[in-house]
Amino acid sequence: MPRICPSFICFCLWLGGAAAHAGGWSLRGGGELPGDPLAFDFERKTVTFRDPVTEREAAVPSRSLSLRSRQRLVFHPVFHRGDRGRDFWSPERRRLFLGALAVPAVVGSLGFWAAGWLFAGRRNPILAAIGFVGSWAVMGIFTMCYAFYQIRFGGGGGVILFGATVALVVTPLYVSAVYGCSYWKGLFVLLSHLVASACLLGIVFAATEAVAGKERTETWWTEEVFEPLGLVAPANPDRRDEP
Repeated sequence: MPRICPSFICFCLWLGGAAAHAGGWSLRGGGELPGDPLAFDFERKTVTFRDPVTEREAAVPSRSLSLRSRQRLVFHPVFHRGDRGRDFWSPERRRLFLGALAVPAVVGSLGFWAAGWLFAGRRNPILAAIGFVGSWAVMGIFTMCYAFYQIRFGGGGGVILFGATVALVVTPLYVSAVYGCSYWKGLFVLLSHLVASACLLGIVFAATEAVAGKERTETWWTEEVFEPLGLVAPANPDRRDEP
């Protein structure tokens, strides 16, 4: 029974996350957009898509995208590679990013607890918190060291990738010490908590939209996330960030 419960929980998380993130790029009216975004224009607030069949490119206003597509665009490299302007890291946006870190941290700790219960048989939330914070600290230290090495001595992105790989090899030693389990169980806990956290985060987004309603949810995302980040232009000019 102790093994069946966490297995069922992880299975439900996987289903919920898969359902929440399914689908491609779409418009608010329900139409589908072919291909993937190529570029984002911060001045015009448009996203350029290329049709993989006809090779034709089309600029779509970001406000015309569906809520799910705008959420994906926030994390897409195209958005972060664009010309953000000097006010991208304004105090409002820094507070937004710092506040947004709290949600993945809480969800990640819950995912770590579920993974520790499943693979290590330990349900102590204190151990889960210690393992979650410590493992990410270890991975962060290794990755930052190799990133500094890459900046200082060169070597390309492969150096950072190698550092991340070393971190994934070493961190299970810490997890296994916290849970008092074997190295391989510690590795399974470390890797599976990433999947469980992603699925749980998808469930949280889907449940919030179902409870609050689509219109209120979209209004909140637009005013509190998309407009401060510069993904869409403010509907009210008075809300526009000052340079």
